[in-house]
Amino acid sequence: MVNASEKEVKIYGGSAHGILDNDVMIIFRSKKMEGEVRDDLLDNQPIAVVQCDTVDETTSTCGIKKMGKYGDIQKDDYAVVGNASLKLTTDK
Repeated sequence: MVNASEKEVKIYGGSAHGILDNDVMIIFRSKKMEGEVRDDLLDNQPIAVVQCDTVDETTSTCGIKKMGKYGDIQKDDYAVVGNASLKLTTDK
C-alpha cells in the first residue's frame, strides 16, 4: 500500500503489472510467525474489497467498496485481483 483513506487506497501495481481500470481487488493482511530459518504464514485476513478507478503505470487508486471486520487498511497489507476481474480479462 502506498496510502489509504476512508474512501480510497493507493497501491503499488499498475498497468505495467497487468492491473486494468475497474479491476476489483481484495485487500488482505497476513499474520506470520518469525522463525530462525524462515517465517511461517499463520493466517490471511480479508480487510477490504476495492475497485481500481485510476490505473497508472506503477500505481493504482482504488475506491473502497466494502470493509471487513479486521480493522483499517495498513501499509503492509497486500491486494489480490478478485475472481470477477480475472474472469473478465480471460473471457474472449
